[in-house]
Amino acid sequence: MRAADVFDVLDRLDEAGVRHWVGGGYGRQEGLGGAYFDYPPGAFTSGSIGGRPVPCLSAAQQRQFRTGYELRPQDLHDLAELAALEER
Repeated sequence: MRAADVFDVLDRLDEAGVRHWVGGGYGRQEGLGGAYFDYPPGAFTSGSIGGRPVPCLSAAQQRQFRTGYELRPQDLHDLAELAALEER
């Protein structure tokens, strides 16, 4: 998804007064088999897309989501990106 597409969605959510985070969730997310995952208080932070500040999931929470299963190439990519951001 292009940054402009993300901005369009974020603008529409803002206009509607909907609280949102890039990465999904409102503190509780439905999982498989009717289970739910509750986000801990520190799960959200601020980041940026194309220089625009956006609420998003913390790096620690994103790493947590990549546990409990065999990592796929896209997971390895995401983890490498998180590590590179933390080195800055």
